[in-house]
Amino acid sequence: MQRAIGILLVFFGFILLFAWLIWPTPYYYDQIKMKDNVFPVRINRLTNAADVLYPTGWKNLSNPQHSGRDNSTLETADLAKLEGKAYLDGSWIKARIYNGTEFTVSHIDVQLTVTGLDSLSNFSRRYRLYPGLEGSGKPLSMTEYSANTGEYLYSHPKFEWQILAATGEPSN
Repeated sequence: MQRAIGILLVFFGFILLFAWLIWPTPYYYDQIKMKDNVFPVRINRLTNAADVLYPTGWKNLSNPQHSGRDNSTLETADLAKLEGKAYLDGSWIKARIYNGTEFTVSHIDVQLTVTGLDSLSNFSRRYRLYPGLEGSGKPLSMTEYSANTGEYLYSHPKFEWQILAATGEPSN
């Protein structure tokens, strides 16, 4: 009887280890399309940190390179100088933003409200968008920012978005 209980505990222990370490993996996968190139992206399920796969290896997109200067939150007057249009692409929200400020904008926080065909598929969430592979967020330039929503949004016919906050470095 004790041997059977011991075997059962070991069996359930292996199942728990398998479930915790192997399935599901800590990442879910998507892709970024830039012109004619497609780059695999992995997103950590716990931290939402996104990495893109280059020929040289994985590069973290959720934590862009920092130049050593202090990032600061843009004031309301500067937020009004960030203008653009957003669109949904699969599970991504993407926005082409003109930066009319004197800051190099490292990320933008937006509120996305999606209205589906029925009330069960509606949602409103905050997302942090980062510059794409070819963008820099420099002053007086257009940059495409994006974030994975974790939702496949193909069937949602209507959405609204609003810039809530932005962080950047003063340009000298």
